[in-house]
Amino acid sequence: MPNVGVSPIHPGKERRKAHRVPLLVRVECKTPQTYALGHCENISETGMLIKTQQTFEVSQAVTLRFVLPPVGTTGVAVQTGGLVVRAQKGEYMAVEFIGLRPPYRDAIAKHIEQRKDAPVLTA
Repeated sequence: MPNVGVSPIHPGKERRKAHRVPLLVRVECKTPQTYALGHCENISETGMLIKTQQTFEVSQAVTLRFVLPPVGTTGVAVQTGGLVVRAQKGEYMAVEFIGLRPPYRDAIAKHIEQRKDAPVLTA
């Protein structure tokens, strides 16, 4: 059974739907009115944790852009929709992917498989 992490807010209570691995890349987050730049802390096939000073409200729909590190010779530029499911104002937000296209999901799954034994970072 994969180690999927424990909620830092509710110790002992599992909140994650999928295994997460560390991924330290820049993430662009935008809504029709606002643009924010942050850094991914960890990623799963269902979402990511983004460290950013400019957080959005829970339930806010966002567009995400980031580049997965290379598997072989090239990285994968991902653009997808998301929904903010948790946020700590001015610190981080957890975003669930919405409408993630299969090639992106496959690239994320491959990245996770390669990093599955890495320690999970949490905010």
